[in-house]
Amino acid sequence: MTWNYRVLDFGTHKALHEVYYDKNGDPNGWAEKPATFVCHADQSASEIAGALAMAKDDAIRRPMLRVVDGELVTTRNDVQ
Repeated sequence: MTWNYRVLDFGTHKALHEVYYDKNGDPNGWAEKPATFVCHADQSASEIAGALAMAKDDAIRRPMLRVVDGELVTTRNDVQ
């Protein structure tokens, strides 16, 4: 399974979430809670910086996805 960060539009708000993809590359789910950036005590702060850089890049490059009635609503142009 692959994943990336995507901005999700829930209608009442927008948030950055991890989005998961099926074997065909279509989005098929997302993390329940918006993305947070923390690291374990034995990791360095650069772990957070790396995740933030990835999130920023994904949020800029990938189109926002809409969530309607608890389902992702996508078009082929949304999937990257």
